[in-house]
Amino acid sequence: ALHVGNKFGQSSKIEFSNLSDKAQPVEIAMMAWGEPSVYPKTRFKLMSTDKLKDAQIIEIDPLNPDVSQRIYHVLRTVHVGFAERGRNILEIEPIETTERALRVTGIVMCGACAEMDRFYLAGEPTMEQAE
Repeated sequence: ALHVGNKFGQSSKIEFSNLSDKAQPVEIAMMAWGEPSVYPKTRFKLMSTDKLKDAQIIEIDPLNPDVSQRIYHVLRTVHVGFAERGRNILEIEPIETTERALRVTGIVMCGACAEMDRFYLAGEPTMEQAE
């Protein structure tokens, strides 16, 4: 797991490439536990190295949205934006101080999701559309 500081302002960056001609959805997997959360609320900033000024920013509270699950130490997956073709940067910055550092356990760029969107955005496809 990537441990991102438990104090406000201690950020990390991850660089990766999208080799597809299409923007690809990006999800992060992180640990969630406790109420209040032992992990910090965090700002995720996703940007293409060609378009640094067009950053996609989302703030995430790692507190599990399912109240009954907050007693368990679980994995939570959250959509953070879309990676443009070429090099991309995901900047991760805690926006509060907590007991533990945020634990990012995975990053997924879903090419299959982008392909499926052609068929599924307007509803279920027919067999002819799927071929």
